[in-house]
Amino acid sequence: MRGRHHHPTALDALVRFAPFSTVPRRALAPLEPHVDEVHLPAGTVLARAGTAARELAVVLSGEVRTGTTPGGPGTRVGIAALERGGRHDVDVVATTDVTLVVVAGPACRWAADGVLATAAA
Repeated sequence: MRGRHHHPTALDALVRFAPFSTVPRRALAPLEPHVDEVHLPAGTVLARAGTAARELAVVLSGEVRTGTTPGGPGTRVGIAALERGGRHDVDVVATTDVTLVVVAGPACRWAADGVLATAAA
């Protein structure tokens, strides 16, 4: 995603939201180098239906539309797609300027497969 800036407290922001909030902070520590805070303008397409999920994100501020459903802070993008085999089933668009915490690359697969599966159990 454009507008990516490493933020030393991005992981701290991420752990405020479920399902990350249910996982011990030390278990999430390996994610820290792969977590960024991202600011994007309204109208940015965060995900396209049918495309591969290569990152997961949580909305910190602003609003998004997931398919036809509006969402705000705490809305997760990409987690369900990763759990279902890696493809987004709906478009996700920023309807206002948004700030997200993003976990990218192989770390997002590790988070979805390991840490978050443990949180769901």
